[in-house]
Amino acid sequence: CHQFMTDQEIRTAIAEICGFKLGPVHDTSGNVSDWWSPSQYPMKDRFSVEIKRDSETGLPDFVNDLNATHETEKVLVNDHNGYGSWTYYANTLMHVCKSHRGCIHATARERSEAFLRALGKWVENKEAILA
Repeated sequence: CHQFMTDQEIRTAIAEICGFKLGPVHDTSGNVSDWWSPSQYPMKDRFSVEIKRDSETGLPDFVNDLNATHETEKVLVNDHNGYGSWTYYANTLMHVCKSHRGCIHATARERSEAFLRALGKWVENKEAILA
């Protein structure tokens, strides 16, 4: 796995692709923001199973939870219109895992990296993230 993106960067990038929105949720001090899941918006309800959440952000723990990565795969389409394709994702996953057989046992992190790479959202260097 090419770990150029941090766990938090991966979670944030995938969350945005899956329809999560960072919106103001005010606490008593009036300055706390939180992520709103797609189910809180009328446009989408992507997550159909119980998934682990990151304790800091409340986002699905895409880098550690295979259930969460399985749900993100539902974003992929069967052709190159839209976000990407299953074929391209599968080929990218094989590249990340370094073998066909490795894909069967791919970790949530490897699947998350392949997902972002297939959609052109993986960041290779920190300068690109900061720009």
